[in-house]
Parts: sequence; C-alpha cells; structure tokens
Amino acid sequence: MGKKWFSAFVALLLLVIIVSMACKKDEDDKETATVPTLFDPLHVYSTYLYASWSSEAGISGYKLDVATDQGFTSKVPGYDNKDMGVKSIAEINGLDPVTNYYIRVKSYKSSGESGYSAARMVRTAGMDTIRNMDFERWIQYVNYEEPSPHRIWATANKTKDLNPGLYPATTEKTTDAASGQYAAKMFTHQVTGLPLLTGTVSTGVFNVNLNDPLKSMVTGVPYRTKPTRFKGYFKYMPGVDNAHPNRQDSCEIRATLFRWDKILGQRDTIGEAIHRTADSVNVYTQFDAPFIYYNGNEPDSMELIFASSSKGSYFVGNVGSTLFVDGIELEFSK
Repeated sequence: MGKKWFSAFVALLLLVIIVSMACKKDEDDKETATVPTLFDPLHVYSTYLYASWSSEAGISGYKLDVATDQGFTSKVPGYDNKDMGVKSIAEINGLDPVTNYYIRVKSYKSSGESGYSAARMVRTAGMDTIRNMDFERWIQYVNYEEPSPHRIWATANKTKDLNPGLYPATTEKTTDAASGQYAAKMFTHQVTGLPLLTGTVSTGVFNVNLNDPLKSMVTGVPYRTKPTRFKGYFKYMPGVDNAHPNRQDSCEIRATLFRWDKILGQRDTIGEAIHRTADSVNVYTQFDAPFIYYNGNEPDSMELIFASSSKGSYFVGNVGSTLFVDGIELEFSK
C-alpha cells in the first residue's frame, strides 16, 4: 500500500511540474518584447557602416530601420523594417559618403513587437579610414593608457592590471610627434622571469590569456575596401643585445586585409602592405608601403600592426627597441 501511495504521489508531483512549466511558457510568450538599446556605431566608413544593439535571451529577432531623415519617412532601400533574425549586429550598405543617416531597431517575439529604440544619427565618412590614425586621442585607465576608441585600437598594456608593480606598459602617448600634439611610442621590455614584452599598437582588442599569451590579442576590425598604399611617419631606435651583439632587431609596420573562409574556418589573406627596418631612424621619416594583393577577393576585415620588435609575437627581439608612429593614412586609387 505504501509503495502505491508513493508512486501516486510522484506521478501527481510530475504532473504539477509539467503544468507549471507550460503555464510559465505561456506567461513568457505573453511578455512584451524588450526595447533594444542601440549602440553608437563604432565602424563607420564612406558607403557602409556597422550598427549593433543589446541582445536578450528569448527574443525571436530584431527589425532594423535606416533613413535619411529623423522621421524615418525616407528609408534607405533594403532597410525598411529589415528582419535581422537574432543577430545583434548589422552591416549597412549602399550609403552615400559624408551623409547623415538615422538608425533604429526593435525586437519581436511570438507575443508581439517592442517599441523602437532611441534613434542614432550617424554621419558617413569621406574616405574608408580607421578612427584616430593620428593618435591624438587616448583613453586613460587606472594603470595605463592606450589609443581610443576601445575595440578599434588595442595594446598589451592591460597586463598591468594583473600586477601594476611587475608588468610594465610597453606603449605610451608621447608629445614627441610628427604632427599634432601626440604620437604613439612603443618599446621592447624585459622583466626577470617573464618572456620578452614587445610594444605593440594594433587594431582589435586585447584580453589577457595567461594559458596561451599568443591568443590574448585579437587583431583586426571590419573593413571591406581595397586601399592602394599604407603611409605614415615613424622613428625607430633598435635595441642592442650585449650578449649577442650581432643579433639585430627590427620594427614592423603592417596593414593586412583578410576574408573569412567559411569552408576552411580560417582567415584568408587578401593583401598586405609592410614596412620593416633594422636601421636606426632618429628623425621622423615617412614610410610608404604599397598594398600587394594576392587574389581578387573582397576583404571583410583589416589588421594594422605597429611593433617595436618584428618577431615580438614569438617573444624574440632586443630590449630597448623603440618605435614612434604618427600620421597614419590609407591611400586609394583616384
């Protein structure tokens, strides 16, 4: 009798749980979709830009509007209530250079749609360049500084947050500039018991990965234009290894264009422009590197790298190597 009573109790309990879960699902479905928060676009070019917004679990998708007026009466073709699925980022194409555009987004689920987000006005650029290529603007953190904006420019200075007294900042803002007020200064450093630390400024983000330091830097930003030349100004003073006086160091200044290969699951190099030298260059001198393209594919991202030791990603270089860069530009066919 006791076993039968217990079995009946368990069956009843399971039934209550199933009914409760069904009711909970009905309640969730009836909840109004949350209004997304539209972020300030980070990557803005002449004829295209990348918009992004906050995401929420349980949302069926998002719908995007892009217009040339605040009232959204003149929609950009293809962006009138465009269904973006569950993606929270959009590449917006077919725009005109140096033009104001207005963007808004809303979410939807089975129970209905949310209201629109607050609209953002974005002005497209005149040329397809990266923000702050003159290194005039910097972000001051508690333990270090690096060029702005975050997620466009990155350095390895974030390692100072692990132990400010141990890890050095290997990139800094300097008033020793080719033009304007500031330039970027990178230097190769050695801390006893640690690998060689190379000063680097690159596009992308840096997240400390102690298990695999080479994966800390995620380089590159969205970009799909083909420049013809990579130019700017630099100074370079290579360090000397007294224990190995014949071992030369060199700096690396490089722009590389990539396209993601979905089949191979890796980035395919479309083209690059490189300037390397082991010479001592004590006054600001222009570098002018042509882009060499390896195929006719269109890129989807670009990586800019400035490093005081060209083999620094392999922890090879000479302590004291110092690189200054300023006034960077991308040149296009006329």
